[in-house]
Amino acid sequence: MAQTTSGLIILQLFLQRSGIGEYIPNADVGSLAASALTSVKWFRNANHPTNHYRSKGAMIWRPGNATGVADDIRAAGDLTASTGILAPDAAWADTTLGTEDFYLLYHELRYSWIIDAMNLALRDVYFVNEEPLSLAADAGFQSTATSSYTEADADGGPATTFTKITTADSFNVFPSFIASGRILNAAANGYIRQRFTVTRGEEVYVGWLVRADVGTASLTLYDITNSVELGTAITTTEENWQYLWRRESVTSGASGTETLEVRLQGVGASDDLYNNALWVYRTQNLTLPLSTTWDTSFKVPALSYLTFRQNTASNVEAAFSMDKREIPREDYDFLISRPGANPYAIQFHTNKWFHYPILIEGRRAHADVDGPFTRLLTETTSCDRDLFEAAMRRRFFLDERVQVPNKERRLVDAERDFKEYSRQFVDETPQDKQVRIYYPRIR
Repeated sequence: MAQTTSGLIILQLFLQRSGIGEYIPNADVGSLAASALTSVKWFRNANHPTNHYRSKGAMIWRPGNATGVADDIRAAGDLTASTGILAPDAAWADTTLGTEDFYLLYHELRYSWIIDAMNLALRDVYFVNEEPLSLAADAGFQSTATSSYTEADADGGPATTFTKITTADSFNVFPSFIASGRILNAAANGYIRQRFTVTRGEEVYVGWLVRADVGTASLTLYDITNSVELGTAITTTEENWQYLWRRESVTSGASGTETLEVRLQGVGASDDLYNNALWVYRTQNLTLPLSTTWDTSFKVPALSYLTFRQNTASNVEAAFSMDKREIPREDYDFLISRPGANPYAIQFHTNKWFHYPILIEGRRAHADVDGPFTRLLTETTSCDRDLFEAAMRRRFFLDERVQVPNKERRLVDAERDFKEYSRQFVDETPQDKQVRIYYPRIR
């Protein structure tokens, strides 16, 4: 997985920067009883009165307790300053000090408001994400689900297993993608597939970004209507990432192809393949549906097309030699009708781009891939720690339920920090925008 930060770490940073509470590490707690939290380091101070924490409206938050929500939070009661004992307003059921940390929230703040602010902040911070523009579902293999692809044995074919890979720093995930798909054969010619409705006799373009860790990867097209394989499969045994592509006309006539099956196949009985993109185009069509991931034009600031500088075999390109160029914005428009059954699409004004793999140079909110945060705050975000804390602090002080001294100043500080950290994470896409756009010759 990507580098991540837990909600608890964000909480600790938030309390440090906002000044509305304290983080008390487990190591600083001496003992716990039903009506006593002992911490010499934090609570022993002979200058403090008995009502020191009660006057602050302090709430004792213990998210990692063993009992659960019943022991999550207590109002602070009397302080025994000479020995560092803080009493809760009601006894804890769980009196075993485990590994949990403690948190003080002043001004009678509710921890649910902090969690709400975190989840709202996930929608305020974006990351750049590339995904194939394709008729295929989960074309970039970035969803955690595997249901968009059907395994061969589900059709009574060779046995194969399909999983998703998110291992950090893994060569099995192509750069800029969140995850990859793994095809592991248990029999020769196992595959995963998707099916597409086509017009008889029309041309289709299919491209596959694949790494054959073991065995041979085969890009196979199958005519479901007539139960026959179309054309000649494109194969590679390269362990480095390759781009396999085909431009094929399906059969025509009264009994021509109406349903096309694209198979991502391993030839050998124990082949092990990693996949990161599947492009499928009907080359004469000008309208391509978009998934709900890309539900606004803001989330799709650009489209790029790919060419390759290194060819390794017929219809096989070295993937790392790809060159990304932006498609002119005047060549397409967005069709967005939110109540529609298929609410999002791109309308092209030329079909010249459908002879090349196209990437969505997208923006996605971290809410798409992170969280949501719950009471334990063990969930994580891949957003930069400082940026996310500023975003959630801003959301927290925008909340009308939150009433603390100098709230307006605290909000101004949070807005300033959010803008400052945001400057470090400008949405940049890798395609070459400095080079004059040109129209490539179609091969």
